[in-house]
Amino acid sequence: MLLTIDVGNTNMVFAIFRGEEMIGSFRLRTDGQATSDEIGLMASEYFLRFGLEPKQVEDVVIDAISRECVYLGGTIGTGLRVTMDALTARAAMLPRVELAMPKQALGMNTVTQMQAGVVAGYVGNIEYLVSRIRREMNEPYAHVVATGGLSKLVAQETDCIDIQDSFLILDGLRAMYQRRQEA
Repeated sequence: MLLTIDVGNTNMVFAIFRGEEMIGSFRLRTDGQATSDEIGLMASEYFLRFGLEPKQVEDVVIDAISRECVYLGGTIGTGLRVTMDALTARAAMLPRVELAMPKQALGMNTVTQMQAGVVAGYVGNIEYLVSRIRREMNEPYAHVVATGGLSKLVAQETDCIDIQDSFLILDGLRAMYQRRQEA
């Protein structure tokens, strides 16, 4: 049994593998206010849902990539959820709405206008960054891989993403673990 954890800015994604098979995954919000005990208790509840005793999961791989460790450089910006949360937190009259792409960019009510502004705006941001980075790299056909929980929402709205895999990092952590065990 192997537990992999992808600790991101918005969520911690846990995946439980039996050999090469992912038998379950779950997300917990990355919350600077939560204690390690609280996170442990929440994670234990999910283990039990998969029929596992928390003590069965012995090996933990944590992958943390800092801003300084990116090979060619990178960009850091707010994600979809953080953007929407900031919008609703700073504007008292705006409701919390589902992160979804509306049918059209010109919304006819507050919900679709917020969705268009945040989701369509984010897709446009990604398209611009991909185009500019490809030019800077002098690689007009560089492949783009989108990972993470909300990557599917973005990938289905643009042609600039070649591969979308929500569990790529977790599966990569499993593969790294297996290689080290075999070495």
